[in-house]
Amino acid sequence: MNVWFIPGVIHLPTVPEWRKYNRIDMGTADKMAITVLGIYDQTKRLGIDYGDVSFVLLEVGFGYNYAGAVESGKIVDGIGGTVFPGPAYVNSGALDGEVAYLLGSVKKWHLFWGGATVIAANEIPPPEEFARRLDEEPFAKAWEAMKDGFLKAVASELAVVRDAKEIILSGRLMRIDELRKDVEDLFEEHFKLPVIRQRGLEGMAKEAAQGSAIIADGLAGGEFKELVEHVEIKKSRGSVLDYVKFPLEI
Repeated sequence: MNVWFIPGVIHLPTVPEWRKYNRIDMGTADKMAITVLGIYDQTKRLGIDYGDVSFVLLEVGFGYNYAGAVESGKIVDGIGGTVFPGPAYVNSGALDGEVAYLLGSVKKWHLFWGGATVIAANEIPPPEEFARRLDEEPFAKAWEAMKDGFLKAVASELAVVRDAKEIILSGRLMRIDELRKDVEDLFEEHFKLPVIRQRGLEGMAKEAAQGSAIIADGLAGGEFKELVEHVEIKKSRGSVLDYVKFPLEI
């Protein structure tokens, strides 16, 4: 079958190799697709060419967070959920090496636990319930931990993007007005940049699905061919393990 598996951020040639060492999770394929959607989004809103696009994107999903850096319309860096500097809604964020050592054996399910909702309630309620309970101390502290991670991740990505035009917010939790407004105020205070909610294509599909549709259309030679060529998706190479310098037994 003539099938494409789209790359993650680490596979892109536009990300310098030195940023890839001992990394796997620089952003999975869905996060890469969300970032491509952000490139389309900014060109459409600001009426600029792909080569003039520059932003940092924060995706706050149900399971994982992600921050991506785009310069000159190309993805140049990404911070995936399992190395994110603070908890996501469900995932714990970057796992302290000493904690990993004490666990003795890190299982895959460990990467889907320990986040803000676990910190607050040791369970996983809907995000809307989490937002309603921010007046309760455990939930307020957990939300502050999340925001602290957002701040650190976006600051890191702004350090590698020259003249970012804006910060784009995406993901399930950023569809909750109260949470998004809190993050917008935080970023505007610290970074003095416009903070924009990702808009994308018309319709109700999730951001990752929209970005994937753009990529599929471009690979097939459709309307978004120029965008897909600009992002250099077809030049992606290698595996997620190519830059890991630890001895692995898999």
